[in-house]
Amino acid sequence: MSTLVFRGSVAASLLTAFLTGMLISTAQAGEASGTLVHQARSGPIEVKPKHAYLVVGPNFENKTVRLLVLSEADMTAAIKGCDRLGCVAGELMAGTTVEFDAGSRMGYWFVANGQRVQHSDTARPETMNLSQNTPQRLAGQWSLTGGVGPTGSVKFDATLVKTFSKP
Repeated sequence: MSTLVFRGSVAASLLTAFLTGMLISTAQAGEASGTLVHQARSGPIEVKPKHAYLVVGPNFENKTVRLLVLSEADMTAAIKGCDRLGCVAGELMAGTTVEFDAGSRMGYWFVANGQRVQHSDTARPETMNLSQNTPQRLAGQWSLTGGVGPTGSVKFDATLVKTFSKP
């Protein structure tokens, strides 16, 4: 009978891979509710997110950020299939992403109608009223008023569903 002995970094790497796999396989959408309205040329466009996700990874400036994803559709399988952070936004057809930890303002991207309607901007941190703000969870309410982008308010509770190593 043979015995396997794991040493140092090999054991740590296997454990990390196992736990990452468990996290990805059990990842579930958090809840979101509310409405964001964007005044497009064709008239007002409403997005009503029902799902909330928190993903982490490097942005295109190679800074590690937390990305809050608020989506009308369940994106669990799409996020699981992504191999880089940028892929997540590419899979979002109606909703918004909000980037935390990249600077003094939060960058956001609003999309609707299968990405045919898009608006990107930054929001002041005061627009985000957080009851939970940890590396593993974001919960609270985001309210946008005035300006040229979407307006409205969304409540959300998002737990970390995936960490990426590529932008």
